[in-house]
Parts: sequence; C-alpha cells; structure tokens
Amino acid sequence: MRRLIALTSSVLAAAASATTIDPLTFEELVTGSDLLGVVECEVAGELIARYRVVESWKGPEAGTVVSVRIPPNVWGPRVPTTLVGERFAIAAYRRPPSTMASTTSGPGDPIWWRKLVPDYELPLFQGIYRLPAERLLEASGSVDEVSQRAKALLAMSPERQQVQVIAGLFVKEMGRRKPPAEADVAKVRAAPSPDAALGVLDAWARKRGQDARSVVERIRYRLERARRVVIQKSKPEEPRPAPPPPALEAKEREALRAKLKDPGSGGFWSAFDTLTLQDCASVVEVLARPLPGEQSGYLIGSFVASECRPDRAANLAVLAEKAADPWIRAAAAVSLAYEDEARGLAALKKLQAQPGGPGAWAALALARRGDRQALAVAVRLLEQKPDDWRDPICTLHKRIAVLLSNSAKAGGGPQPPFPRGTDWEEPEKVKPVLEWWRLHGEAIQPVDPWFQELRTLHQD
Repeated sequence: MRRLIALTSSVLAAAASATTIDPLTFEELVTGSDLLGVVECEVAGELIARYRVVESWKGPEAGTVVSVRIPPNVWGPRVPTTLVGERFAIAAYRRPPSTMASTTSGPGDPIWWRKLVPDYELPLFQGIYRLPAERLLEASGSVDEVSQRAKALLAMSPERQQVQVIAGLFVKEMGRRKPPAEADVAKVRAAPSPDAALGVLDAWARKRGQDARSVVERIRYRLERARRVVIQKSKPEEPRPAPPPPALEAKEREALRAKLKDPGSGGFWSAFDTLTLQDCASVVEVLARPLPGEQSGYLIGSFVASECRPDRAANLAVLAEKAADPWIRAAAAVSLAYEDEARGLAALKKLQAQPGGPGAWAALALARRGDRQALAVAVRLLEQKPDDWRDPICTLHKRIAVLLSNSAKAGGGPQPPFPRGTDWEEPEKVKPVLEWWRLHGEAIQPVDPWFQELRTLHQD
C-alpha cells in the first residue's frame, strides 16, 4: 500500500540528498545477467519500454522483442525514459540483484505505481548504456571490443567464470584506494578454481596487513551474497497481495474525521491516509479547501485518486469538480475516466483548459485515447520550464515525449528530435521538437501502445 504520510513528509527533502550503490563489475554483469547484448527501442516508454535485440551475446536471440524496466530513483533518474530508435548495450536480469548501499528519503512519482510486468529489469544505475558510448558494462572500449571480452568470458567454464569474477572484484575493491599490481591480478585470473583464486588472495593479504585482509573479506561477502541471489532466483516468485485494512469502528472513524478538521495537527496526515481508504468522502470534503503549506497537489491528488474507497466513481466525480487544487482535480478526472468513462472524459475536456501542468495532464489523458486536438494542447507544455527536478512538469514532459515517439512510429513519420537521453531542463533544448511538431503535427494521430493494458489495470 502506498502511504501518503511518507509522500508528504518527503516532499521538502533536501535536493543534496542522494542514493549510492555498490556497483557490479564487468564480470558480474556478464556472468549474472540473463539478457546481454545490443538492443534498439521499438516501443517508447517510461520506466518500461520494449526493445528488439540487435546483437545477442547472451539470452534471447537477435530479433526477439522484450520489455525491460529501468528502475527509478528519488534522486534521479526519477522517470527514466526511452524513445523509439535509441540503441543501447544492455545487461538485464529476470530478477536483478540489489546493489543499493545507501539512500535518503524523498518524493517519488506516482508513475512508479504502475503494475506493468516487464520481461527483464536492470540493476539500479547500471546495465544500460546509450550508444555510442566510451564505456559499456563498466568496461572501456567499443561495442565490438566489449562484445569480444564478454563472449570470451562466457565461453569459459562456470568455475573459470567465477575466477574472473573474483579477479574483477579484487581490482574493484583495491581501486577504492589504488589499483592492484598487474602481476597480482594475473595470478588471481590464472587460478584453476574459485577456491584457488581466494587462496591466492589470502596469501597476498597475509603479506600486507589488515587493510588487505579487509579487501579479501569484502570479496568473500560479495561472493556469498551472489550465491544467495542465485538460490533466490531459482525459487518462483509468489505475489503476496496486501490484506485489506481492518474496518473502522464508528468511534475510530469519528476520531479520525475530527483530526481532518485541523490540517496543522500531528495526526492530520495519518487520518487523511486511513480515511482515503475507508471513508473517501471525508477526504474529498477536505480537499475542497486549500491545504496548508507547500503540499504537492500532484502527489496528494494521485494518491487519493488511486486509493479512494468506497464509492470511487462518485467521490472522484466530486473531486474532479470541486477540489481547490487544479492538480488534484486533474488527478481525479484521469482516474474517473477509468471508472465512469462518460463522466471522466467530460471532466478531462473541461480541465484541459486549465493553464500549465494540470491542463496538459488532462489533455494528455485525452490524447492517449486518440484525441489529436488534445495532443496539440499537451505539446504546448514543452515550452514551460519546470521549477526544479521535482516538478511534475518534468514527468509530463517525459510522457508527452513517449506519446509523440510512439505516434510518429505508428504513422510512419520521422521521430521527434528530443535531446539525447530525453534529459532537458531548458525550453531552448526542445525548440527543434516544437519545429518538428509545426512541420509534422497535422499528420500525427496519437497512438499509445500501453494504454489498453494500463486501462485494464485502471492506472494512468
């Protein structure tokens, strides 16, 4: 269950915070991944996109189309996006290992809540390298050079592969201080078995003291963790749906409603959270008034629109009409269109006249259903500069880019010239896209290949 308390407490988190990982080495990526090679995006998407395998070094053969999920992160990339035609070297997993070393809380994005299931996933911050690139799979070299290295490693026996993993970890762990001597690395790589490789490292450490012994201990820890991951991957995943919350007693319900009357109280957001799930009408009434402080209507509206119970359609209709915050009205209308299409579409058509992000969001929801006039409204948002990286305008920019990319492909026209990696902050960077739209927009009929699946899930 998504808890609104966590969302609201993190909205104002410091921008200097970050997430760090303990990265996988070249040898770990090559030997541990299930899909390895070069892919080209066939269906653009946020977080999940579909790719055609161009070169297969491991896993699905060339020509296979697979879906791959790039994990988002609070501190970036928040909404990783891939557009049609982009090529990557990739190391993806059926179930990727966890490599997060540290992180701090911060506001996520409601698009993370989608329940689309990919064929493969990437480890955080790793596994995908946009081409052309000077570094692939954590190794320097061209695609051909890295491909040859990967294929040579995969041609070895499992034991010899593990020896190379140990050598790669040795280089990595020592690299935190200074690179190891090439002769020492060569001795590890030449070992006939993993146990022999660890024996070489033990002998090396005994001559160098505690720091060296710590390096070997970390390598042993990584190997043991990888072994546990392999065992875990062999077990089938069993989804465990969250149990419904216990029904509120009458006195408890009244106590929570009383807390909703004081937005400044310490129990306001806890009550808001619980009542959204069990007495949404009480929350809808509160949202007819402006909320205090710098709360995100995009996050709050998305939460309520997703979790509102009971009488979803009726409450969402009221929220789409009467919420004080236009972001909350837009969120409600987007969800209402899945519950009661006629009322939802009417609300969206009315809301697309709103300026800025809320109007563009409503227009985008209509465009995803094939409304070309609404697409023209949404595209105008590309001219607006986000306030910062947390601004939902950033997410809407990515979503508009994805819809334009997929629509251009469906119509057989040229791709919109978005900046490399779709990472842009200044409207200047998307001027070529606006010129592309001026030249080709009349011929673009919006097509969203993900819409029907998300419609079934009742998710935006």
